[in-house]
Amino acid sequence: MVQFIYIPPGRTHNIRPPVLPLAREAQSRNQFLALNCIAVKKGLKMKISKWKHNSQLTKNAKLLRKNMTKEERRLWHGFLKFYKVRFLRQKVIGNYIVDFYCAQARLVIELDGSQHYEDKAVEYDSERSEFLNSKGIEVVRIPNNQVTENFYGVCEYIDNLVRGRIT
Repeated sequence: MVQFIYIPPGRTHNIRPPVLPLAREAQSRNQFLALNCIAVKKGLKMKISKWKHNSQLTKNAKLLRKNMTKEERRLWHGFLKFYKVRFLRQKVIGNYIVDFYCAQARLVIELDGSQHYEDKAVEYDSERSEFLNSKGIEVVRIPNNQVTENFYGVCEYIDNLVRGRIT
């Protein structure tokens, strides 16, 4: 989970970060602050992140957001962008970029094209899934042809997954 907090230029003393959902996992406020490397600077945004990620991948993620595949574009603009629970596209988590991520449901949706069925890609995908699962994130893989041929079924499937993960 990443959240930004704006600190006005005049308020540089006695600034306390708000209690976030992440704080529930920590046993005390001090442990919460220790878990989250918080940097406070005058007039800047303060970033609170649950895990570190590779900042070099952020540039790649921005490029991938601009150049989505037609299936990603259809799923994003036709369903996930306006879904009641917030999804992020091309999100950097650790050393990986995932297609779609829902923080509230702790769910990653990957759209797999034909290249994902080659031996090296299968190995890489399983390694990536293990990493995400170790962080408590469920990974769901949907073939591109399902988005093209059965769009409403895919949307219903994602909706059921999200509802099941939230409640």
